[in-house]
Amino acid sequence: MPRIIVATLLVSACLVLGCTKPQFSNGQNNMAQTEADYTDCYSKAALDAFTPPYPEDAGLKITDDSTACMEARGYEPKMVCTQ
Repeated sequence: MPRIIVATLLVSACLVLGCTKPQFSNGQNNMAQTEADYTDCYSKAALDAFTPPYPEDAGLKITDDSTACMEARGYEPKMVCTQ
């Protein structure tokens, strides 16, 4: 039970601070180019996940495939907190 409380508090604190999903950076592209690349990677991953045969967990497949796509483009995942 204490573990659940601690986990809940950590998640809540992260949400309150405005932490978002892992973003990507490569030190060369500006935010607009990074967002365009991510949108392209995410769209391709979603199209693949929702085309038969369907994966067991489409959300996980989209996350894994879009992350792999971004890494193939030279990006590294970064945790970004916005205020």
